[in-house]
Amino acid sequence: MRKLLWFVSIATIFLLVAGPVALGQDEDFGPPNPQDLLSGGSTLPDTTVTAPGSASPSGTKAPPRVGPNVRVNAPQQPFPNGLLGRSETTIAATGDGQHLLAGFNDAQGFCGPPFGSACTPESPAGLSGFAFSTDGGLTWTDGGAPDPAVFNNVFTRGDPWMDLGGFDVATFYYANLAVDATTGAGIGASVHRGHFNSSGFCVRGCTHLQFPNPNDGYDKEAIATAKDGSGTGYVTLTNFKQLCPPSQAQGFGEITLWRTSDGGNTWLGPTVAGPDLSDAGSCGATGKLQQSSVPAIGPNGQVYAVWSEGPTFTSTGVTTDAKIVVAASLDSGTSFGSPVTVGGINSLRQDPPVGYNRDRFNDHPRIAVSSTTPTQGRVYVVFASALAPVPRLPWRRAPRR
Repeated sequence: MRKLLWFVSIATIFLLVAGPVALGQDEDFGPPNPQDLLSGGSTLPDTTVTAPGSASPSGTKAPPRVGPNVRVNAPQQPFPNGLLGRSETTIAATGDGQHLLAGFNDAQGFCGPPFGSACTPESPAGLSGFAFSTDGGLTWTDGGAPDPAVFNNVFTRGDPWMDLGGFDVATFYYANLAVDATTGAGIGASVHRGHFNSSGFCVRGCTHLQFPNPNDGYDKEAIATAKDGSGTGYVTLTNFKQLCPPSQAQGFGEITLWRTSDGGNTWLGPTVAGPDLSDAGSCGATGKLQQSSVPAIGPNGQVYAVWSEGPTFTSTGVTTDAKIVVAASLDSGTSFGSPVTVGGINSLRQDPPVGYNRDRFNDHPRIAVSSTTPTQGRVYVVFASALAPVPRLPWRRAPRR
């Protein structure tokens, strides 16, 4: 009997003191196989409610600190009426916790144009859906997706990420990958903006972030917006650059940043935070993968980006080692210093946790910056790492996203 090698994932926090003041098919959406998107676990909501009192979990005769599970999106429709799959959830909320906006990949977006599956499409159409709540998350309304017919034919293509900011510190920002709603051609990334009003939530604007070359490909964007009323915001993402024109050979991922100082009306960029690490002359055949970047804003306007560097693709296979790195900008995202290593990891991409139904996935670090004393300016990074490498699966050339 073949032995199974189990391992334990650990979370690691790294502290860093701040300085002075082409659409390509990826593992998330492509090819559109509903089996790849099926959600696990129970499909029934938890309706158990513990009444306030001496037996409540808080022990203070107050309502429980953790309430029952509430379904955010409308019920999923299986084929032939729809396609199953919600994933990569994101959420943002007002300071009082009463108004919440959630986002998620929505496989129903594969139905109809521009992807063409013969079933009922999401309405409005898109691969990134959203839902909102005006009562602290007790009830939710599924809003479909930001409507391409209203927003310059921009069709959301997944990897959603949200934050709250703007001049009024009440603007919700919803970043996504984006394609043309008619042709399906990649057009980079999009940032939608919206507000709550007496009728619910209204999306009012959209800007799309175009990659420099039509044969480039954006992936895994994330957004951070300032909470000081400055209207500042940053989007980091991976650009799989075209390396060898006229072929469409793409590299192993350049980490780039877009920035706004006017509440999202205009965006400047891209600025390179992490140059592509493809081997010279290989046209993207070998090199070091860079993925899963996330931005954060410091108390004096510093900008940080964290991402995973590695594993390394060689002519004979893929390594199991990688590292988490952070790059800092002290000029509002105009330029970045050299990336600093947070720590080495055994990449989850090549070391899938036992029991998971995928044989690979990317390492996704997260970052936060303290804004109050006595730790103001301290940077925190959290990430997963296997205690030891596990035997990797037989190597094959696979999508890098």
